[in-house]
Amino acid sequence: MPENGSVWQWFGFRKNPYDFQALGVNEEDRGLFVGRAKEIPRLTAPIASDYGGITVVEGRVGVGKTSFVNAVQYDEWKRKHALPSFQVLQVQRNTDSVGFVLSAFSTCIGSLELVNPHALDKDRDLKAGKAMVSQMLNSGWSFSGGFNAGFVGAQGGAGKSAAPSSPLLPALPAILQTSGKWFDAAKRVGWSKFVVPVNNLDMLDDDSAIEFLNITRDYMLSLAKKGVWWVLIAKEGFVQMVEGRAHRVSEVFTGPPVQLDPMSLDDVQRAISARINKFAARGHDDPVPREVVVWLYDLSGGEVRAIFKKLTDLIYEYHAIVPSAKTVPTKIAKSILVSEAARRLQELGLREKWISVLKKSVSNGGTRVGDFETHGFNSKPALNYVVQRLCALGLLRKGEKGREVLYIPTTDANLAFQDVDKPSLG
Repeated sequence: MPENGSVWQWFGFRKNPYDFQALGVNEEDRGLFVGRAKEIPRLTAPIASDYGGITVVEGRVGVGKTSFVNAVQYDEWKRKHALPSFQVLQVQRNTDSVGFVLSAFSTCIGSLELVNPHALDKDRDLKAGKAMVSQMLNSGWSFSGGFNAGFVGAQGGAGKSAAPSSPLLPALPAILQTSGKWFDAAKRVGWSKFVVPVNNLDMLDDDSAIEFLNITRDYMLSLAKKGVWWVLIAKEGFVQMVEGRAHRVSEVFTGPPVQLDPMSLDDVQRAISARINKFAARGHDDPVPREVVVWLYDLSGGEVRAIFKKLTDLIYEYHAIVPSAKTVPTKIAKSILVSEAARRLQELGLREKWISVLKKSVSNGGTRVGDFETHGFNSKPALNYVVQRLCALGLLRKGEKGREVLYIPTTDANLAFQDVDKPSLG
């Protein structure tokens, strides 16, 4: 490897072509985004309208929801329809609702300053909005994710206690009044709409998500009236769950959810090719054979983030073993990925019965808690406890088959129990 060079430079790339982080709101990342031609208009249509609102993008973990939202944000920004959030608002359990609103407002301030850095110099109400956020920070309030000293609009997701006892609650009328004037001023400088994605909802349990939405509903609607488009990034079936448990929330959603299914294998291959072509030096090709990508696609159920993460891990591990090589043979690639997944499973120290549940889940394509006797348990609750623990460890995920709940093995679980040859790496 060249002195001071990265692993990726050794393989002929200026940066990791398998980067599994979400694509951002910028020209280069938009050029790397592929597919979703049918889904894009379903999100652009409401954002391009003359008002704000709340809409939902649903899908399994790892199918590319955040990248999709960011690609649409970029397109609508370039069309002058709406100003994007350059960082996604992260929701956590027990997020303070008033702090969440203030954080969203701060994100909008930061976006306007990035695209129009001199806007504050021209308008008193724009200055007042930023001053209010700064004052809140100086009083000791902090947002998870932090703020940059020179950039008040960095991402938020307020921590602290649950909303009903929010220490910011007395300041809410002033926050809404000041932010309302700020959005009116933003319209005067050319931006009447702002997109605010809300991420991590798919990481909350249903009870926490419902509590958060019930509390923040009216606050989000207040800002929607001023031109904010809230894009809730959530798990598959989220809107249906909200309709059943919090109709007062679901009734304010604009249109049906945008449902993102896993990308097709062809689109995953196109995404890899786009990155290889963008980041590779002349004469360098994909260091991982297509057969490995197809294999990972099948084992992951099409989760593009899992595929890219495994390809990244593979390159680092193989380079550590064979530092002179610039391509990874198929058999060795599979052997490394299976060994790494099995090692992780071993490090978790799972009980033998839990491993048995996991292994049968891989063999059968999933587990139903109603099949507790098949797994050697005396009751549904006993098996359900194990299944929920395996879900928490990222080894199973909740899915549905018809009307039945099916717990499906994740990429790591599927990899760990693959039977592959282990060729010599010497």
